[in-house]
Amino acid sequence: MIGHVVLLFAEFLLSKTQVPSYLLVEKHGVGPVHFLVSSFIMPGVQLSDFIWPFLRVTRLTKRRNELRGEMRRIVAALDERWLRAANSQLSAEVGAVLVQPERTIRHLLLWAGFFPGEPDLSDLIDHELGRRVIYLPVLQEKGTMEFVSIARDWRASAVSGAFQIPEPAPGSGARFETRWAQEAAVIVPGLAFDRSGNRLGRGGGHYDRFLARPGMDQALKIGACWSLQLVDEVPVEDHDIGVDWVCHERGTLRTGIETSDDFDEDGEDE
Repeated sequence: MIGHVVLLFAEFLLSKTQVPSYLLVEKHGVGPVHFLVSSFIMPGVQLSDFIWPFLRVTRLTKRRNELRGEMRRIVAALDERWLRAANSQLSAEVGAVLVQPERTIRHLLLWAGFFPGEPDLSDLIDHELGRRVIYLPVLQEKGTMEFVSIARDWRASAVSGAFQIPEPAPGSGARFETRWAQEAAVIVPGLAFDRSGNRLGRGGGHYDRFLARPGMDQALKIGACWSLQLVDEVPVEDHDIGVDWVCHERGTLRTGIETSDDFDEDGEDE
């Protein structure tokens, strides 16, 4: 018990200070700190078994937070006139991907823009109402989320939900059920995407938890963003769930494929 407490304290200190590498690993792989823990506090235990995974997670979290901050600043500064035109183009790109030769999409789960510079898919919502069942998200406690169906008057009937985000009024529509996932498409927002389909969200985990529900792996997952939000690599965690397609105002790409020769400089499918 004492040994575990000491190791946790050592992890805390290492996360707050710059520990010289020679204190951790010397010529033969054993430094003074390592020797102290493995020889006297917890014999037979390698310090690296505890410290290195902790440091890796710390570095990963730092990279993710830095990328989030950078993308928030970029999209918040986008020109309103550009956004209006780009929203229309993005809605058209997503709509084209919904026409799938191997499946019929009857249920469409998506969102209307709220955060500064975020894509607004209102044009797509208006176009698809009456063609498919359309659902908007309702944020709940403990980072969970449901999707509720909407009607033509969805703008007028919306109420202010969590974080003041507009959402369907209570009792105004039917809740999406995961048994319909095979015939559903989920349009997924994100601050950054890469060509492998990895996604960086805003940090709440709402979409990851929703998409991790049993059966939701059968749904078509489409990331929607601006082309400037495409990055070489998104730093991902084990619980992150990727997307099958990424759509932006300049085109679309199918994820998880080698893209160096398949996409032109604009990121559009050749």
